[in-house]
Amino acid sequence: MATVALMQSTFDELPPRDIVNAYDEALRNNEAKSDILSMLWDTFGEKTVVVMADGCQLLARLWESAWKEGKGDSKLTDLKASTQKKLTSLYDRKTFLTSYRLPDIKEHLEE
Repeated sequence: MATVALMQSTFDELPPRDIVNAYDEALRNNEAKSDILSMLWDTFGEKTVVVMADGCQLLARLWESAWKEGKGDSKLTDLKASTQKKLTSLYDRKTFLTSYRLPDIKEHLEE
């Protein structure tokens, strides 16, 4: 629910349509890409910083919540650095986060 609320507040603070319209207008005016990037930052930079900060705060809350719910302090006692090989073995499998086409995904979702 917090993620959806963040999405809504982001759309309220920085409407995607406003960004698209500004970009389209710059393209119609044949502005150089570097000028377009500067214009976008000048126009939306401050609001971009606000919504990025909101996203960072939510992400921190989600990680903290996951740590608490998963009892990370009691379950994870070895917090030293791991090797790349050991980490890769955790996710480099064909069954790790399998991707499905939208029409086919329903049969793979848990009820």
